[in-house]
Amino acid sequence: MSKKASIKVNPYSFHLVVHAIEQFEKENKAILVNTISLSKFLTAQSIVGKSSISIEVRIVLLRAYGYEPTEELIKNLKDTKEISDFEFSDLDILSITKELDDIIKKHNPGVKKLTVNKVKNCDTVGDLVKMLEGIAYP
Repeated sequence: MSKKASIKVNPYSFHLVVHAIEQFEKENKAILVNTISLSKFLTAQSIVGKSSISIEVRIVLLRAYGYEPTEELIKNLKDTKEISDFEFSDLDILSITKELDDIIKKHNPGVKKLTVNKVKNCDTVGDLVKMLEGIAYP
C-alpha cells in the first residue's frame, strides 16, 4: 500500500537542498531512487519546475557579483534590474553563460548549448529569466 504525501518547501530552500545533494553525488556514489539519482528524482517530483529558473538565475547573478545569495537578496533582485548595472566583465559573462547553460540542461537535457551572445542580448534580469524559461520549456 502506498500513500501519496506532499510537503511545502520554500523554493529557495528546495534549491539549496537539491544543490547540496548534487554536490554530494559528484563526490560520492549517487543515492538512487530506483534507477534515478536522488537529486534528479526530487527535481522531477517537485512542482517548482519552471518557476525555479527565476531563482536559479538570480543566484548565479548574485554570486557572479560577489554576494552570497540569501532569500532576501533573491527576492529584492527585481525583473526590471538592468544587467549592465552589474558591470560584468567578458570573463564574468562567459562564466555566467556556462552556469545558465547547466541550469537549462538540468530542466531540459536535450537543448542546444546556450551562447554568450544570447546572454548578452538580455537587457534585464527578467529578460534573462524569460529567455531561459523559453529554452528550457519551449
